[in-house]
Amino acid sequence: MASIPSACARAAGSASTPCWPRPRPCCRCRSVASPSICCVTGRVALAPTSSSRHSRPAGLYRRAGRAAPCAGGCASSIAHCVRLDDGIQSAAMGFSHSFVVPSYNHVRYVGETIESLLQQDAAGSEIVVSDDGSNDGSRELIERYRDRVRIVYPPRRMGMMGNYNHAVSQATGTWVSLMGSDDKALPGFVTAVRAAVDAHPDAALVSGNFQHIDGDGRLLKSEKVLSVKAFAPPPENFHTQLVAVKVHPAAHAFRKTAWEAVGGFDETMHLYGDWAFWLKLSACGGFVHRPEYLAQYRIDYRPGLSRKRMPEVLEDSARIALEVVPDVARRVPGADPARIARATRQHFRIRLAECAREVPPGERGFAVDLMREWAAAAGEEALLDRFAAGGAIAGGLRDTWMWRTARAMYKAVR
Repeated sequence: MASIPSACARAAGSASTPCWPRPRPCCRCRSVASPSICCVTGRVALAPTSSSRHSRPAGLYRRAGRAAPCAGGCASSIAHCVRLDDGIQSAAMGFSHSFVVPSYNHVRYVGETIESLLQQDAAGSEIVVSDDGSNDGSRELIERYRDRVRIVYPPRRMGMMGNYNHAVSQATGTWVSLMGSDDKALPGFVTAVRAAVDAHPDAALVSGNFQHIDGDGRLLKSEKVLSVKAFAPPPENFHTQLVAVKVHPAAHAFRKTAWEAVGGFDETMHLYGDWAFWLKLSACGGFVHRPEYLAQYRIDYRPGLSRKRMPEVLEDSARIALEVVPDVARRVPGADPARIARATRQHFRIRLAECAREVPPGERGFAVDLMREWAAAAGEEALLDRFAAGGAIAGGLRDTWMWRTARAMYKAVR
């Protein structure tokens, strides 16, 4: 191996604690090949060469070292290149970013999603689109962007959480943002994330505010995430996620190494795999919240959908309360058992009240079965029996008009 140059050190101006070597992916097939780049200075330990078997549009790539075999076999000998516009920027800048778009049957919207990512006011983010077997024309539309985005296809139908993991696994940025294939990033998204990471380099997650749009892209309302601080270290970031999701699925970025550390998204979850992921991520570092509106989240109303999804909502919620929260609590220093117990009861009451509003008394048997163990853990067996008998259930203070009015006023002045 080549000797470590003095520039390749974690501390500027110091030759101590070298980070050499750092493999980088092939710019064509994304396989990892030699040589490597210092994770701080971005300097290359091997001398550049003038030959390459990869065709490279002028200005898009910079050479990162001598010719070396490609691990993926796309050429017998290639020059290892770093693409400047795909999120693999110089590590000396301390930040690289990837948008990943898990796509499935959103031909009406996915083009708008990709365009919003291409129109960021801060250039340089990689864009990865992972289409999970769409059959509505989405693939043909996505392929029109192949010269500007990376398009990947899972080897089989993955489902929502499986496609999340596949898409993130393909990203090369140190920070990753998931963007639904019907949602849109606002122009300042990457700028806000970069500012948050610069201010809190050890953070595990960055979140922001968001807007709701309808099926035609019309703005419905702007939403501010409440009950979160500008920076929340563990265990505070864990505690704030116990009752409800405080990280929006379209307005966030997470450190990819943290995703790897927690094992990615739980692919056995139906709808709340992202919530389980945020909880697990709270053990990996602080959460930063930015006041900017980062994204637009599409609400395409479909009558009866909330009732249809209720079994999946209850099953996921029970698993979060009974499995995910206790597991993460053991990993987060300072996690408060009393606060967790209160949150478990509150979360249970909220879900039961939602189900009581959506499901007629004669159809509640499935919910009783799904929530029986959760009721025992929360000490709410009597409340579940009342629900099973057809009684109305109040969700607590958060379900009152006074709470909703106070919340709206707080949003307006915050």
